[in-house]
Amino acid sequence: MLSTIDWWLSRVIPPDGQIIELGGGTGALAYTVLTKLPKARLEIWDIDPLMLAVARERLQKFGDRVTAREQSFTEKMNNCDAVIATLSLHHLPTLDAKRAVYTNIFKALSKPGIFLTGDCTMDLTEPGHSVMLCYWVAFMAKHGISEAEARKHFSDWAKEDTYQHISDELLLLAQAGFRRPEVFWKEGPIAAYGGIKA
Repeated sequence: MLSTIDWWLSRVIPPDGQIIELGGGTGALAYTVLTKLPKARLEIWDIDPLMLAVARERLQKFGDRVTAREQSFTEKMNNCDAVIATLSLHHLPTLDAKRAVYTNIFKALSKPGIFLTGDCTMDLTEPGHSVMLCYWVAFMAKHGISEAEARKHFSDWAKEDTYQHISDELLLLAQAGFRRPEVFWKEGPIAAYGGIKA
C-alpha cells in the first residue's frame, strides 16, 4: 500500500511538490514519502498531539521539509499538489461527511494533482462481508494475531470506524469532481485508491 502511494506520487507531482497528509499519526507514511521524494515538502494533519509528537521525532531528519499541524482533516486545505492518507479516513462516519472531505481535497489540488488513500474497503452485504473478514483474520494470523484477538479488534474498531465498499468510495470521489477515480492497488479488504485532477 505504501509503495503504491509513493510510486504514484513520484510520477504525478513535481519533484518539489507540496503534499498534505490527513491523519498522519506517527509519521510512518510521511517518512517513506519524504525518503522517496527528496525535494518534496509535506504537512501532516492530525488532531492527536501525542501522535504528532511521535511524528515530529521520527521526521526531524527532514528538517523544514515537513510540518506537523494539530488540525482536523475536515478543515479547508491550502493549495497543494497531492493529498494522501492511510488508515485514517474510515473515521468519517457517513458517506456525506466523506464526500465533503473528498470535495475539499479536489478543490485544494493543483493540476495535475493526485489524491491517494490507503484504507479498509469493506463489503457490508453478505456473503462478501464475511469473506472479507475471513481474509483479514487470515492476514492477521500471519502476523501472530489469533482469530479471537482479531475478532475482538474488529469489535473494538467498530465503535469508531466506518468502512465503505470500494464502489461507494469511487462514486463519492466522482461526485467530488474526480473524473476517473481509480483503485491503484487492492488486496482483500485493503486498498489504495483515489483520483488524479488533470
